[in-house]
Amino acid sequence: MSLKSLNLKRAYKSIDGSVIESFYIPALKESILYERAVGYFTIGALINLTEGIIDLIKRNGEIRIIASPHLLESDLHFFQHAISLDEEFISHKLSSQIYKVLETNSKLKLDLIAHLISAKILKIKIVYKSNGLYHEKLGLMTDFEGNYIAMEGSNNETTSAQLTNYESFKVFPSWVEGISEYAKDTRIHFSKLWNSEIRSLTVIDLPLAIEQKIISTYKTSENLESSINNIENINDNEVLNNKDTHIVNRKELYPYQQTAINEFIQNEYRHFFEMATGTGKTFTSIKAIKKLIEEFKRVFVIILVPQIDLQTQWYEELKNQDITDIQLLGGIESSNNWRDNFNKNILNYNLKMNSVFYISTYDSFFTKLISEINHLDNLAIVIDEAHNLSRNQIQKLPSHAKFRLGLSATPEKHSKEETNKIIQYFIGKEKQTYKYTIEQAISNNFLSHYTYEPIFLRLTTEEYELYTILSKKIAAAISSDNKQDDVVNRLLNERSLIVKKATNKIVKLNELLLDNNYDFRNSVIYCGQGKDLETEEKIIDKVTSSIYKHRGLSISTFTSNTENRKEVLRKFESGFYDTLVAIKCFDEGVDVPKLDKIYIMASDRLLRQTIQRRGRVLRKCKESGKDSAFIFDFVVLPPEDTLGKNLVKNELIRVKEYARLATNKDTLDRKIYALEQEYQIAKEDYHDYPEE
Repeated sequence: MSLKSLNLKRAYKSIDGSVIESFYIPALKESILYERAVGYFTIGALINLTEGIIDLIKRNGEIRIIASPHLLESDLHFFQHAISLDEEFISHKLSSQIYKVLETNSKLKLDLIAHLISAKILKIKIVYKSNGLYHEKLGLMTDFEGNYIAMEGSNNETTSAQLTNYESFKVFPSWVEGISEYAKDTRIHFSKLWNSEIRSLTVIDLPLAIEQKIISTYKTSENLESSINNIENINDNEVLNNKDTHIVNRKELYPYQQTAINEFIQNEYRHFFEMATGTGKTFTSIKAIKKLIEEFKRVFVIILVPQIDLQTQWYEELKNQDITDIQLLGGIESSNNWRDNFNKNILNYNLKMNSVFYISTYDSFFTKLISEINHLDNLAIVIDEAHNLSRNQIQKLPSHAKFRLGLSATPEKHSKEETNKIIQYFIGKEKQTYKYTIEQAISNNFLSHYTYEPIFLRLTTEEYELYTILSKKIAAAISSDNKQDDVVNRLLNERSLIVKKATNKIVKLNELLLDNNYDFRNSVIYCGQGKDLETEEKIIDKVTSSIYKHRGLSISTFTSNTENRKEVLRKFESGFYDTLVAIKCFDEGVDVPKLDKIYIMASDRLLRQTIQRRGRVLRKCKESGKDSAFIFDFVVLPPEDTLGKNLVKNELIRVKEYARLATNKDTLDRKIYALEQEYQIAKEDYHDYPEE
């Protein structure tokens, strides 16, 4: 057998089916040399080709990869002003592309990759261009007879290119008259690349540090032969076709989650889960819904979410729990023909006796769906982050919904009346919410322990003068006989902006960036909205440029204007981005377990935000081995020799909450006490703040 024996197509497109099974694996099975030059490369792409690679190895074959180090546009700017490529910087860039995969079969494949690198069978070189990106995409496969095929197209050597994207590439066999010259030209070009003979391109060997990292991290079997045997001894359907069982499907309910579900059933399938952020509200809720369907067989389930990120999270979690027929309304699936689709689903619901699942954003539900569901029986309403419901939306909630489940780590609204109305919709006046607190989750080791460090800075004299003026206006508005809540809230927000935009926050950030004791990798930085009061530059831009200037990290912003936030999160999880700079929308509905540091440069007045942000960083991550986290909080004080009691008290409300459960609580309590003494703050000054 040889490459000539294959029934090769002239071109391959990802839309036609699996290019892995139709092209890569058959061609690799007949090859002794696989050469690839691409702009983007990931270890995961080679894992997908394991079946073909094993045959190549058994014939004493070799793999040669040339790739750029996944440079961002910001990195390009750096290299344009650099004389040479720094190996440590490149090592970090490549390090971020190594995926840690939990599934057993993937671990075996990573073991194989590690052995191939160790044995010099897999050779990787790095190419870069000083004034632009290396962005070619070409490849060659050569068999034992010397026949070879060249390929050129849009596809990189990444999992996305192989399995997800719409890609196409053409194939040029060396033995076919008329196109053999194309194959020959590609072969000559690759050879020049490999030997660093192309002007304007620099090609270096894979840094030794990266080789050692891959080998030490993933090499688990005794030798290459054992590594191959381990893979071949696993069931073909599970490993070679790469149809891994999702970890989520094997997730077991924790006792506290099972208790919540039991109460849901006992309360006739109506409840409110008040569970700390990071303790699995979504997972628990889906298990509860499945119990509901087991009992009633046919249920119309509508899940309401406040934002698109949560819609995506619910959709993926439902699929992981074997619920695949899911309808989306609003957000990522806005459609003008939603009513036609809804009517079809109603028909199927009535005729087939099957359950129906809708995930809708709040806005779409209350403007579109609410008027269409009055006649539905066995209606189940699930509302995530229920504290986000407005007063008007609370009043419109369907009273005929037979089954109800509310979810929130922090259901409290500005007014107790609204809070009670939300909870009573789900469980009435007599019953209590199911509570699983963050204290319980940390104590029982379901969430990470954390260290909290307040970073103190001061308002400028001008900022504090404006703060004082607004404080007097707020006091007057509150004590007025004709008190208007909207006026009070407007003034409170204006005063809050002074603290959020404090000039010295950027100054303090730059100090931290120059201090090697602070690590900004794998972190999210929360900054304020709007522009700097002095320079008129957007605060988020100032923060981003400071991080890049001082640390040279790969950064992405994460705001309501960020396109495809899901993709940004995926790249952050994989290490493509070192740091995210976020504005508010990272507070809820974002699940990034490996995140282990947050820097808080701006906060709202609500205690809920403090709790939500802490929950974001406390999720445990088996994949990275994370079991502890760090919270760095920019705390604003008045200028020196200024009393500023009100300002300090407002900041300490947040500080006290973070300090309450921190591993360094004793040290923090002493700092808090010292500030309270200095600014004459008594316990009763905190008003409704819940003490321990």
